[in-house]
Amino acid sequence: MTIAAAVLRHLKSNHIVFRECPHPRAANLSESAHHCDLAGFEVARTVLLRDEHGPLMAVLPLNTQIDFNRLRIATRRSLRPICGPEVDRLFPDCAPGCRPPFGELYGLPVVVERSLTDLPQVYFEPGCPSSLIRVSGKDFAFLLGRAPRAEFAALTETGAAPTCLSNEAVLELARETHYAPPDDEEVRKRLEQVYRLPAMPAVATQILSLVANPQCTAKELAELVEMDPSIAAQVIRYARSSFFGYRGSVDSIQIAITRVLGFDIVCNLAVGIAAGRLFKLPNEGPLGLNAFWRHAVYTASLAQALVRRMPDASLVKPGTAYLAGLLHNIGVLLLGHMFPPEYAFLNKLLALKPECPLPILERRLMGMGSAHKLISLGHAQMGGRLMRHWNLPEEVIAVTERHHETVVEGPATPYVRLIQVVNAVLSRQGIGDAACSEICPGWLESLGLSLEAVDAVASQLFAGGEDLDRVARLMSS
Repeated sequence: MTIAAAVLRHLKSNHIVFRECPHPRAANLSESAHHCDLAGFEVARTVLLRDEHGPLMAVLPLNTQIDFNRLRIATRRSLRPICGPEVDRLFPDCAPGCRPPFGELYGLPVVVERSLTDLPQVYFEPGCPSSLIRVSGKDFAFLLGRAPRAEFAALTETGAAPTCLSNEAVLELARETHYAPPDDEEVRKRLEQVYRLPAMPAVATQILSLVANPQCTAKELAELVEMDPSIAAQVIRYARSSFFGYRGSVDSIQIAITRVLGFDIVCNLAVGIAAGRLFKLPNEGPLGLNAFWRHAVYTASLAQALVRRMPDASLVKPGTAYLAGLLHNIGVLLLGHMFPPEYAFLNKLLALKPECPLPILERRLMGMGSAHKLISLGHAQMGGRLMRHWNLPEEVIAVTERHHETVVEGPATPYVRLIQVVNAVLSRQGIGDAACSEICPGWLESLGLSLEAVDAVASQLFAGGEDLDRVARLMSS
């Protein structure tokens, strides 16, 4: 059996340009998508539901499931799935189990997940198990007619993620996706109300509470850090780096505090490690944990070293600069934590287009339902919301939110400019996501630094790069 007669008439009578994508006979729609190397979010699937008022067809992306509470609110109906022969009889010109998404052709009312009508292209099952049909997102919305749109889909843990896209498909989708600037305040509220931000790790909370006590000693901090062997090992490894030039033996946290790193650096390093450990993401790719921690460690270390060369010691605190550098890109991890399929797609897209700045790619990425608004807000703003949620210092929040901005004002501006200088330097070594390796002279002037001083400190940092790379690998493991 080929395309169902009713579906073919619907396409032709509406003068729709479509492409048939034949594939080996599939047992289900997921297998069809796999044969065609498609992402789950761009394949429409149907679920047949019923209540006392009769049947209803729900149309949603393949890699999602129905949130029945949200569907009940949207439709004002208490619907439950139906399946088996009863469903197949509703589609007389279709193969068993194959259900095109145009319910009106079969006398069925329809409700559509809104995200499907925002995509550049949509694939759907035409009534047979050996092909899919591709149409533009605009034409798909037209074919659905006046079927109500609503947000009732929730991402599944096992749904097909965008990583199954071919390289060509990834680039095509990125080219065809159009960006509409989100309402920042609306998105921020939704981020807090709908998506649950992760809580700060207990050990980080304990360290910050300890440091808030002006009577806190290095011994007390050391005892708290040593309670977490993983963090303790990473702090000691960092203190042993040749970058610091300490010739003695570093075999305890207290020595790392008192003789090498200092109280503030150990505190903020431990907090940063604990925070990053929350997020279980892939190691590989430009947004994977390996790249994230390498960028974080180099940024924090170079920022800390440059602060020591600044003539105004009150302008930037070394410990705060270190924490800001370590966490300034944490929005990337939050994106992966909250939206795994979209993160995976973005990770692959950035690998294919390394010359394109990450914020631009984020704005072109379509998510599920309202998620595309959150993702297009960007990792910087998402990370800033998390830092506020954790009540971290305003300087850390500002750096997280604004490290990609060219116009920055406010008391935290020196911290933002410092991290921007660092990122520009690191981009010359292929580290990080800075769009440009040029350093604005005004940034250096505001910090009291010369280009020669920055280059000298950076050269020293890169000379000890093997030690920092080992620290980064330890953090990502």
